[in-house]
Amino acid sequence: MGRKWPAAIFGLMLLLVGCVSSAQDPVAIRDGAEFTFDRYSGLYWLLGRELFMPGFPPDTLVSMRGAFGRDGHYPFLQLYAYHVSGTGPFWFHYAYDSDARPLVLYYLSRERDKKLVNESVAVDLPRDYLLAHRDSGIDIRLEGRGGAVVAQLTAAYVQGFLERFDAELAKVASK
Repeated sequence: MGRKWPAAIFGLMLLLVGCVSSAQDPVAIRDGAEFTFDRYSGLYWLLGRELFMPGFPPDTLVSMRGAFGRDGHYPFLQLYAYHVSGTGPFWFHYAYDSDARPLVLYYLSRERDKKLVNESVAVDLPRDYLLAHRDSGIDIRLEGRGGAVVAQLTAAYVQGFLERFDAELAKVASK
């Protein structure tokens, strides 16, 4: 009985936060991103605001993240997804956008807690890809042998995140 409460609280939290999370304001997305420096890897990281994908129960958290070196070199951008399943792992292996274009997917982690499985993946989003989807947003399906999940970010989210990423990159590169 006591073990059911964490899952119930998590589900309620996802539902409540999912209802108020919005990606319609690029300024809120830009200002809501967290910029940090990891001295061990030597990378600056920009972590975008996390959004719950619609569904019942809401089980997928999606955001963008980007990083670059101390001198602004080697920038990369990714979609990050965290998925919770009560039916078992999805074992994500593939990512395709809504134009059936395959994208590079990295399986980051899988954790099991009695009845829940938590999985994290990242999908590379080259800069030219993001610029091409700046006005339409991102619509990507993550597929695995246990199921599939659609991860979507609005045009406002992509615009706000890119604006902040470019500003932080310019600051670091000019040092």
